Amino acid sequence: MNLLKRVLLGLVITVACFCYFFSYSYTKPAPAAGRYELEEFFPLLNLTKFKYLLDPHNLCAEETNLLIAVHTARNNFDAREAIRETYGGLKSYKSWNLKVVFFMGIAGTSEPTFVEPLLREESANYSDIVVGDFMDTYKNLSYKHIMIYKWADQHCYHPNIEFVLKVDDDIFVNIFNVMDDIIPQLKSDKKSYRGLSMYGNGPQRGPKDKWYVSEDDYELDLYPDYCSGSAYVMKAEVIHKIVIASEKIPFRLWVSLHGLTILFQQL
Repeated sequence: MNLLKRVLLGLVITVACFCYFFSYSYTKPAPAAGRYELEEFFPLLNLTKFKYLLDPHNLCAEETNLLIAVHTARNNFDAREAIRETYGGLKSYKSWNLKVVFFMGIAGTSEPTFVEPLLREESANYSDIVVGDFMDTYKNLSYKHIMIYKWADQHCYHPNIEFVLKVDDDIFVNIFNVMDDIIPQLKSDKKSYRGLSMYGNGPQRGPKDKWYVSEDDYELDLYPDYCSGSAYVMKAEVIHKIVIASEKIPFRLWVSLHGLTILFQQL
């Protein structure tokens, strides 16, 4: 296995368990009735050429060292506001410059009509929301991951950007522990990222299960060891390699980090 394969595989195989740095703050609202049944009518796509339908200018400025990339659902207005008022409101710390950006897709057919105008108003007020041209559904989380990597690779000024903190909008981050403990350790070793280790998990085979994965998509009984996608810190230097891999290797498995793990194992 050459160096590139080791780096990419190491990205998704657990390297440390730092779960005490992250704690749950919000509970995601239950999906609207019929949401998951509705999603079944939309086939999975191999999206590699993203278009940004909403992309404010100069979000990842030249002086940015740490990008905080937040997975968010379109109607999670309160969660985004809470992030801006807490850890996301920190613009600089010691020698670091931080930037929070929220990532989402376009509306599904079940989205209430009031969401879109409120999103436009929110974007006009804060200029921190990026919208990709794929449907924002649970089964498209892997695409949202790839969109973050592509956007950071295209928009953030290299080599100033050093790390990306990917986090869900229902996670509260102790940003000072991240800056004072996790990042210094990550800088000093050869690992690619750090997060919450996940072992011994397998695909759910019930067709009505929220995390259903068919044997056609993944035939083994267990996933490889991986790191939880809820929050992790990644070296920015790895991002371009992920982008290149995502364009060369199609992947069908939709369950976020599971799908990315399988993708990198095919290198």
